[in-house]
Amino acid sequence: MMINKYRIFNKVKNKYVEDVVVDDFHKTLCQPAITPDGKLVALYYDEIYDVLPNTYLVEYSTGLLDTNKIEIFDGDIIKKENIYYKYYEKVYYDRELACWCAGKNDTLSNITNLEVVGNIHQNPELLNEGAEY
Repeated sequence: MMINKYRIFNKVKNKYVEDVVVDDFHKTLCQPAITPDGKLVALYYDEIYDVLPNTYLVEYSTGLLDTNKIEIFDGDIIKKENIYYKYYEKVYYDRELACWCAGKNDTLSNITNLEVVGNIHQNPELLNEGAEY
């Protein structure tokens, strides 16, 4: 059985978090969990609660490591380079191809010499830098 690893990004605070908040009134920090249908929920003692809507984004691990042994997640920005060029791409899951990609249908498993340099939330400007030849 494969265990899905994930990280949680708080869109309001613009940072990755370990805990989630159930509602604005209680502000109780709870342990996050993913239901079998992929929904993010909060665990508080033996109860399951919905989290604040439109606040959190779940990003799953690709199961791959970059050249520095950093785990690559959905939403990461990677630097791809070889002797001819260097450019930046966002990592995403392509449902049509059923695999992790970076760029236009460039599957992660086919890319060598890639390095995580940021993520789409905190470093979107990296995608605007374009290719260097």
